[in-house]
Amino acid sequence: MCADSVCAILVRLQRCQEGDSEIADFESYAAAVASKTADRFFAARAPQRARLRNRIRYVLTTDPRFAIRECESGVWLCGLRGKTHDGVPLSGGQVEECRQKLAVGKLSTNKLPELVREILSAASGPLELSDLTTFCAHAMGITDQVESVEEHAGLLRDPAAPFAHSAELKDWLRLLWAEVCQLPLLQRVALLLNLGSGGPANGGATLCAIADLGIATFGALAASLEMTASELAAIWNRVPLPDREIAVRLQLERQQVINLRASARQRLERRMAAIDNNEPRANTAAHSDTTGSGR
Repeated sequence: MCADSVCAILVRLQRCQEGDSEIADFESYAAAVASKTADRFFAARAPQRARLRNRIRYVLTTDPRFAIRECESGVWLCGLRGKTHDGVPLSGGQVEECRQKLAVGKLSTNKLPELVREILSAASGPLELSDLTTFCAHAMGITDQVESVEEHAGLLRDPAAPFAHSAELKDWLRLLWAEVCQLPLLQRVALLLNLGSGGPANGGATLCAIADLGIATFGALAASLEMTASELAAIWNRVPLPDREIAVRLQLERQQVINLRASARQRLERRMAAIDNNEPRANTAAHSDTTGSGR
């Protein structure tokens, strides 16, 4: 989280040097970046809770019975409008009392707006959004099972990989990257902006790994996508992008993006299989896939 936050701040500072508006309060900006980075981290670890929190926030902001405000410390407080919203937030002991009260009485509904109303009615003051989310998750039976690294310790390989193996893998990735660069533009964009799953021949090596291993510079990655370095930096932390967003960028339909990526993977599989078998490289132009792309 710290590294991601620093990276985001450095990108913003670089934009300032390139003419973007300056940061008025650097400490506040850095704190906001760190907070958002932490939110994304915990949302990824508990996706069901994160979705529920977003649903609750939507209910609180659209239903006139409720109110939500952000206090000076950055904590979001929730309450019934005109009753508990402007009061002092509940202490830890009061939150525990509310939990016990809800445990004794049976909540009458699983419908989120009414569930929120019952919980806020049982509270003697404003609840923090995180506490309200916890109460709703318990009532709705929503749990996130977060796996621990220790549970898979036996499957982890020695991080000190043999040098020969590492060098061979790096050479193989350079060859793979060379083949990626020869893909038609639309196939290349559809593939690279959605990297993240599968083996290397299926596009499993991420953009970050390509850059970190020195296979291609950040500028080369941007150039391969026909983007500026600033444009790539703006989406760097969100890759892999969803197909719908890629489709908007390419002015295509979502299914066309899926077809383009499938064609790109099939071509890479053929080319890398030929290289692994020491077959002579065929004329790439003759083997270019044309699915969905004339470029």
